[in-house]
Amino acid sequence: MKTISVKIRERRVELGLSQKALAEKSELSSRSVFAYEAGEKVPRPATVIRIAAALGVSPEYLTNDGMEYDENDIRSAYLFAEDKRFSEQVEKSASALLSDNIAFFRSTVATQAEKDSFFEGIMRAYLMCKGK
Repeated sequence: MKTISVKIRERRVELGLSQKALAEKSELSSRSVFAYEAGEKVPRPATVIRIAAALGVSPEYLTNDGMEYDENDIRSAYLFAEDKRFSEQVEKSASALLSDNIAFFRSTVATQAEKDSFFEGIMRAYLMCKGK
């Protein structure tokens, strides 16, 4: 059984990365990477996700001491990274849409009837997506 510190170090070495390079790829300090590899500190869940993405493995592989590395884990890590990237894009798009809608509803250009009609359309679309 390998601990998270051993798994991080072994995978980093396997990829030919220095601690500094891993720190840059995972947006951490070199000191943090050293502390995780030395077992001085345990990374928080959000940090595990960043380290896993930088190492091309799944967060589950890093956190499960009994899990051994295999090629299928690369596929899992890729899918995880793609899902995270897609979620971030959706969040940015939703934020932009919300800002646009707030501006529309605050405007005095549209009549109240137009605003009500727009809101009803948004609600219909939302309910259709929710399957209701």
